[in-house]
Amino acid sequence: MHQSPPIRPKLIRPLVHDHKPSYFQMHVYDQELHRLTAERGQIAKRVNIIEERVQVVQKELQKLEKILKRNRI
Repeated sequence: MHQSPPIRPKLIRPLVHDHKPSYFQMHVYDQELHRLTAERGQIAKRVNIIEERVQVVQKELQKLEKILKRNRI
């Protein structure tokens, strides 16, 4: 009886001669690193803006608390 070839060929892992990444892998890595660095900078700017807003709101709350204390007495 004749055996038919498998539908999917067996995946054979190529031999790794050295573990040095390819130029393309390094290019992709550098792009991703650059993107993440830029994203980190944008996030830091947003965090600073939010912290400034929080400080403004806290000052306003303190003013309102002082007004409430004055009105109670």
